[in-house]
Amino acid sequence: TRAAVPAFGPAPLVSMRLGIAALMLLPIVFYRGGGPQLRAHPRALFMVGVPFTALPFMLMTWGALHITAGLSAVLNATAPMFAALVAHFVLKERLGAWRAGGLLLGFVGVLILMSSGNVSLKTAEGPLAVLAVLGTAMIWSVGATYTRRKMAGTDAMVTTAGSLAAASLFLAPLAWATWPSTPPSARAWAEMAFLGIASSGLGMWMYFRLLRRIGTVPAMSVTFLSP
Repeated sequence: TRAAVPAFGPAPLVSMRLGIAALMLLPIVFYRGGGPQLRAHPRALFMVGVPFTALPFMLMTWGALHITAGLSAVLNATAPMFAALVAHFVLKERLGAWRAGGLLLGFVGVLILMSSGNVSLKTAEGPLAVLAVLGTAMIWSVGATYTRRKMAGTDAMVTTAGSLAAASLFLAPLAWATWPSTPPSARAWAEMAFLGIASSGLGMWMYFRLLRRIGTVPAMSVTFLSP
């Protein structure tokens, strides 16, 4: 994302990568007979796709223009901490002493990182980019909880393909309006293809399967691997 976004801009990159993923997965959905499930949940798929997929991807991608990939990975790793808070206050799941201590330690770590003089901000909009990526983590945690509750009985492939298609189509007009005047390089196109096929297609499918099988906080804990 950090490498490709300067060539495309946030909206074209996000709309295209999510569109590639949707085009890859939708034929599989229909081949497996998932069409009725896809048509049965238009409102839920719109919610998962637009506020809980398109918006956080836009925030994260815009942030990548102004901060380093390493810092973005660290900030994204706050997602399971936000998810634990949502689970506690919305789903009424008890945190316990160890979880509460882990949350406190994690957020203190982010504060120390932000207050140090070694934060890698690439432009003057760096502080706003930090808030944008933190907002991404928070939105994803809320979206994960929503998806687990509203799409619990739906095939993960249907949830993935439907939400990615909704997100891509929603962003398409903005992507068209902000398409770069300078043609992106072959490398940038290859990076977009990787993001669409591997990261958004296969990655999101595995993520939604994990949400259904093991729950929100454990599924989102994979972000700890990114830094």
